[in-house]
Amino acid sequence: MQNEGKTVLNLSILPSDVVRKIIKVGLDSIDSLKLISSRWNALAIEVLNDRKRLPAIKCITIRYDTPMAVSVEERFRKYFGVEKWRIVQEDSNFKTAQWFHTTFTDKEMGVLYRILRRCSRIRRLDFDVEMLRKLEKANIVNLYLNEFTVQELCFSGILDANQTSRILRIVRQHRVPILVLGRSNCYVTKLYKFVLEALRLVPSIRFESSIGPESRLDQQHYTSWQEFTDKLNSAARVKAVLSTITNAAGVFPKSIIITTVD
Repeated sequence: MQNEGKTVLNLSILPSDVVRKIIKVGLDSIDSLKLISSRWNALAIEVLNDRKRLPAIKCITIRYDTPMAVSVEERFRKYFGVEKWRIVQEDSNFKTAQWFHTTFTDKEMGVLYRILRRCSRIRRLDFDVEMLRKLEKANIVNLYLNEFTVQELCFSGILDANQTSRILRIVRQHRVPILVLGRSNCYVTKLYKFVLEALRLVPSIRFESSIGPESRLDQQHYTSWQEFTDKLNSAARVKAVLSTITNAAGVFPKSIIITTVD
């Protein structure tokens, strides 16, 4: 097309292969690209349906006492529809944004599903153990684990027998590469049988303490984690590695990584 001696590119007539490449490179503007023509819209939907090539979500966190948080790359905030959400944390190129308290209304579920449909995988999915019963009732766990690839499934908080039973039921039904037990400031020795049973279902388990560099807890807390690690290492085909934090108050547990040994 000519315009005052200059050539103007008509985007609507570009070959489909070229359009696909443009859409893939410009995923962060895909909603605008869909408006160019009906063909561009159809090809954009085709690209979105090729899930393995879509951006990953770094983390989704659902707590009973705070709004749901989603962590994505800065350039994909608009793509995921979270550009207007409140930023609560920044880490390198990633931003964590919060929107709503998770009461799982139809509106919230629609927003959540739209976000999930635009990702290739979720690197970390973090549920509060206090919400496990509510999450199962709302079918949230199945929504995530049936349709989307989750690399790390985390349950944060102090566990009791009912919660460990629910966790075992979940990992028995769904393939989970890494099970994470976060904010674990309980005496972990009580979870020995649970860990051995869970290791039959998942390749790796990681306990994460909520202790930070300024923490000042009783030294018995560290002792219980060390005893727990030693006990696990004495079991057949189990390897446990304890990492620690040292500050002015002493040495405290940071994490335990537990795997099976062939």
